[in-house]
Formats: sequence, structure tokens, C-alpha cells
Amino acid sequence: AYAELKPENGAYYDGVLEIELDKIKPMIAMPFHPSNAYTIEELQANLMDISTIGTMFDKVESELGAVDLLVNNAGITDKALFLDTDEELFEKIYRVDVKAAFFCMQNACKQMIKHNKKGNIVAISSNHYKAHFAQVTVYGTMKAALNKMVEHVAVEMAKYGIRANIISPGWVDT
Repeated sequence: AYAELKPENGAYYDGVLEIELDKIKPMIAMPFHPSNAYTIEELQANLMDISTIGTMFDKVESELGAVDLLVNNAGITDKALFLDTDEELFEKIYRVDVKAAFFCMQNACKQMIKHNKKGNIVAISSNHYKAHFAQVTVYGTMKAALNKMVEHVAVEMAKYGIRANIISPGWVDT
């Protein structure tokens, strides 16, 4: 499936991860130029299966060129009480929210370094990394791990001109 990006639409993305629990698939967009419309190519990659991540990034590199922006928005928010959380739920959230995020960032950074590109990693986290809510012990823990991981990535990748930042949206009492 393809969608046109038109200059009059205003915003564009170099990379967006669109996450649905039943279909985890990255969406990659071509670089924007005001005089052109571009397509978004849909790439299938099950982020529960870490081996698909390298293949996905290889395909992006061969078809679109090296990544210079990764918006890392992978996440699963299944809820369970602390005492009811089983290993399967824990592992599922860990594999997507932390492990897949790590290997997506690593693959993106390797491409940027290989092609001598300065770039950006934007990890979408959650206010759960520091807020305290019932039924999301695993999710909040994984978001805290993601935040800490991105901080370390930022320190290591700075010498290559690669920035790593975190956005932690969430419910706010107003």
C-alpha cells in the first residue's frame, strides 16, 4: 500500500514506525522536496522477531539510501496487575519496547556511520517511565529502560554527529 505525500500537506516524515498489535510494520518515506510528491513504502517486519530488523534496514538502504532519521515508536501497552503478570506478557513487552528498539537504533546508527551521515534518533517513550500507575508495572519499567538506553546511545553516537532524543508523552492532569 502506498500513500502520496504532497507539498501542500505540510509535514512529512523520513521514517515512521506505525504499530498495531496484530501488524507491526515500519513505514519509510522518501526525502521531501517541495516540487515533488513522494510515496511511502510499507515494509513488513515483525519486531517480535529481532532477526527481521536487520533485513528491514538492509532493504531501506538498498531501495532508499541510508537512514538519517529513525522515529522509534515501537511499543506494546498490555496491562496486568503486578501479581498477575506472567513471563509471556513480560517477554512480549520487553521484546518490542526495549529489545526491538535497541536493534532498530543500532541498525540506523550503523547505516549513518557507514555512509558518514549525521542523523537523528527519536525514541517515543511514555510518561510511565517516571509516573506510577496500577497495572502497568512492566510497561513503565520497559519505558524507563528505553529512556536510559537512549541516553547512553546519545553519549556514544555524539562523536558521529548522531543525536538521540526521547519524547515521553502521556496523560497529564490539567
